[in-house]
Parts: sequence; C-alpha cells; structure tokens
Amino acid sequence: MQASTNNLNQGKAPETIFGQWIGKFEGKSSQDGSFAFPGFATFNIERDRPQSGFACIDQGQQIHGSRKDFTLQIGAGNRITGQSASTIVFDWRKNETISVEESVRRQEGKVFYFEEITIDEGFIDATTLTCSWHGKYRGQSIPGTFNATRLKQSEPSQPDKIQSWEEFKRFAAELIKGRGKYIFRGQASSNHRLKTSFHRENRYDLLRYNEEDCKRLEQHINATSFRQYNRSNPADFGALLSLAQHHGFPTPLLDWSWSPYVAAYFALSSRLKTEPASDNHRIYVLDATAWKNDTAQALHFADPRPVITVEEFPAHNNPRHLPQQSVHAFSNVEDIEGWIRFRERINKRQYLTIIDIPRLEREFAMRDLAYMGVTAASLFPGLDGVCRSLKEQFFP
Repeated sequence: MQASTNNLNQGKAPETIFGQWIGKFEGKSSQDGSFAFPGFATFNIERDRPQSGFACIDQGQQIHGSRKDFTLQIGAGNRITGQSASTIVFDWRKNETISVEESVRRQEGKVFYFEEITIDEGFIDATTLTCSWHGKYRGQSIPGTFNATRLKQSEPSQPDKIQSWEEFKRFAAELIKGRGKYIFRGQASSNHRLKTSFHRENRYDLLRYNEEDCKRLEQHINATSFRQYNRSNPADFGALLSLAQHHGFPTPLLDWSWSPYVAAYFALSSRLKTEPASDNHRIYVLDATAWKNDTAQALHFADPRPVITVEEFPAHNNPRHLPQQSVHAFSNVEDIEGWIRFRERINKRQYLTIIDIPRLEREFAMRDLAYMGVTAASLFPGLDGVCRSLKEQFFP
C-alpha cells in the first residue's frame, strides 16, 4: 500500500484508475433489514487528481439527486479504499443545489443522508469498479455494494449504413421532411467516437470546471467582447460556452447542425495525413425529438444524472452560429455513443444512426456541396472562411 501511494504522489498512478464508471449501488439496514435503497451512480476520477473522486447518485425522479466527494487510496493490484468528504444535493424540480438539511425538509423527512461513507474494499481497472461500503446514520452502520462498468470504449462504432454521396442525399431528403426532428454531426474519421472536447481532456468534474475554468473564461471574454456574459443566466452561459467552443476552448458541448449538408461538409472537408482503407467519413444522425421526449434533459452542471441534453443557444457575438445552423448537445457522459446505445436497449428504440461515406466519394461530394453554397466561405464568415474556401477550390 505504501509503495503504491508513493507512486500516486509522484504522478505515476496507473491509467486504469482514471475515468467514469456507471453502475448500480444498493444499501440495506444492518440491524433488521427493514429498508433498502437501490439506485444508480457514476463514479469519476480525474487524471490530475488521482487521490480524490466523486460519486453522482441518482435514485429516480421522486428523490433528490446528490454528489459525494471522496478522498481515495489506491493500493497494490488496483485495490481502492476511501472516505467521503462532502455532500451536495440537487433538487430536480427547482434546478438548484441545496443543503442536506434543506433537502430533508423539502422531502418532508422521508429521506436521509449518511453522515459519512467509507469505501471498505474495492477494485478498479479499465472496465470495472466494484466495492463494498458502509454508511453511518444515527449510530447505525449500513452496508452496501457498488458494481459499475466503464462506458468508455476504445474501438470505433460500426456504421449502420455505408452510402455513396448520392445515396446519402436521398437518405437526407427523406429525413428533413420531418423538419426539426433530426440533428446531424460530421466527423472526418470513422475511427473516432463521439466525445466532447472537455472529456477528451480526461476531465469529468463539471462543478470544478464551472468554478475554476469558466470563471476565468468569463472574465477574459468579458474583457475583450462588446457583449458581457453572465454565467448565472443559463442562456447567457450556453452562449458563452458555444462561442468559446468555436474558438477552441474545451467544453462539455458537442456541435451538431440542423442541416445534413453542413454536417456532411465537416465530415468531408478535412483530409487526414494518413487515411487507412478502413477509415471513412462519418455522419451521425440523432432523432432529437424522440431523445428529448424519452430521456432526462438537464443543463445545470450540478445535475448528477447522466444526461445528453439537446439545446439551441443564442448566437451572441458568434457569426458562425447561424450559417452553420448550430445546435448543441450538452453531456456529462464521457462516452456519448455508449450512453445512447444503453438507453436504446432500455427503451427499445433507435435514436442514433451512423452513416459512413467512403473516401473515394470526397472530391465529387465537395464539388456538389459547393454548388449548393455549402463552403468554408459561407460557414466561416470572414477572412478565414474565404481562404479556406479558395484552398478547397484550387488545392482539392
């Protein structure tokens, strides 16, 4: 144990302990077994903080969600123990964080929170986190278990369809008949999964992100922008993140478009330095209407539920927003594809369709898009767009 702890202090923690695990927890009274409380939780450990983690706990719409922070010890063989440090409660109905005492009052004393939780013995690796724990409440020691799986997958998803450019246009023409129902995203490579730029930095703690990173972002942008942003206003905050995202700042937003052809441009316009034969251009199609109707939608960073929320933010100070027909998906889940597929299995319906277009189709498709008026010049107003558009024309 001592040797492993020293390795953590020296920044040599094993890669397998960083990530996000989602699974089921259950506790039961140790005295008479008169009550049990099952639920689901995500457990998160960030790369730069290997000796701390946090659990986001979801027990359904009738009970407030909560977050517990832990101090951790990782021992030999990826054994894990820990102790809770603090608790934050989230009220779904009012969309706000509250104290434990206020949560008990609002729920008329029908719930309780542990004074402390101890992770007694656990194991963590690249795919699994399991542990036994006990919580103390009014002198009782209540035992429980947590069994979770890491959603993150290294392998790319298989496409639902491989289509020529002409086949894709016919497919898209059918989809856009239901205007506003579907959103689209293009990616240059079929070897990359859907993941926000925030999660690509191996970050998971959105409360930390809000209080540290976004606080500084707000200060700097307000110092240089003619429009002042206010993080306490949800619409303002969304516009701030959308603007920052388009200029390279990592956010928990994923860019989508209402237009299949704008998405196709982003999939087809990038040419990779190495293009293996198995790598295609990829376009994602999400049934946004069904997804929003069937799953939890939340934008508050303290919301502990795993969510992918489709939202269209104001286009303040962002000239790219309208020509790109931008819409965003906010996510606190690292593996977006994995979570959507999980919800598809539960709800027994398909939300996400993955289309691959072979690289041999690129040159013709880009010419076709240019005739439609979908070019860098139209999507990126200003000098950058003009130069990118001329590059596409003269150096195809």
